[in-house]
Amino acid sequence: MKKSVLFSMAALAFTLCSCQQRMFGLDEATWATLSEQEREKVIVGYNSRKEMELVNEQKTREKQLENERRSKEIEAETAPFYAAADAISSICEVSKKQPKSSSSKREFNESNRIQAVSSKIGKQVVTIAETQFEVSPFTKFSDAWLKGQKVEISKNDHDMFYSVRIKNLDNGEVVSARKSKI
Repeated sequence: MKKSVLFSMAALAFTLCSCQQRMFGLDEATWATLSEQEREKVIVGYNSRKEMELVNEQKTREKQLENERRSKEIEAETAPFYAAADAISSICEVSKKQPKSSSSKREFNESNRIQAVSSKIGKQVVTIAETQFEVSPFTKFSDAWLKGQKVEISKNDHDMFYSVRIKNLDNGEVVSARKSKI
């Protein structure tokens, strides 16, 4: 009983302390103890920190836009190459006249092209042949994965949770993945 009362009082004290109003990054009690010169220094420091945060946010946005622009440039530069490669491979497939494999075989050991790459908070998804694959968060996944690149999907016997290995034939990277539940 005594422990629960003490715990309740500690929780109440913590809640009240966390609800204190803050002035320029300091709690109200500390602000009240500062002299006028100290308050001015606190305000200047607070404003400079906020300004640096805004500058860093702007740099991050600019870097993201530059990466997107570069990805689109690379995609535009490589589009004719991929179109020619697709045309040649379709001609070669027609000349071989092999029967199509079953859908379970298509999933493994067949080269495909990336249809989409998306990154959400802590989750990266690669769409190949209309199948979404969730990439392991422990796998290095660079920004060099672009729409239209040729990949090879194979079974991954080394990882229990990520049953597929996707090899990007254009940049040589390999990632572990699994079919997305979405």
